[in-house]
Amino acid sequence: MKSPIRIALSLFTVLMALTVLGSCKEDDVPGVENLTKDYSSDVVQEWIDLLLVSAKETTGAFPPVVARTAGYIGLGLYESVVPGMPEYQSMQGHVNGLDLGMLPEPEPGTYHWGAVANAYLADMMRTCYAGATPENLLAAEDLEAHYANDIFSLEADAEQLD
Repeated sequence: MKSPIRIALSLFTVLMALTVLGSCKEDDVPGVENLTKDYSSDVVQEWIDLLLVSAKETTGAFPPVVARTAGYIGLGLYESVVPGMPEYQSMQGHVNGLDLGMLPEPEPGTYHWGAVANAYLADMMRTCYAGATPENLLAAEDLEAHYANDIFSLEADAEQLD
């Protein structure tokens, strides 16, 4: 029998993959000029790997806490990139406590959805695993900087990444 933490982390991983790899059939999203599916899911997979390691190594990160944290992070990641997925809809109004109009609408423009995911997951690592080991916190800083400076800066201009 699988432990609750393994089930929660498996669900988290599946949600992340669906979020980033969701296929879209339409290319017309009002106000958004590109799609989430146009970007690699590598950034999300690397963050998942780091978050899983951090969950195991952070003092006080017990299975129920880790499961809830994974759910919140997964939902937040989905909400951060769903504007670039026209076949999908926000969970606002469908999830308890996430009321309609609670989240800001993206401004019209071109978004680098990989950079959006990177920034969101880095912020969640700092917020949810502030008590992580110094090695894991440094790994998070390095991962965020690697994608922001070494990968995404070659794919988009500074204004789009901002």
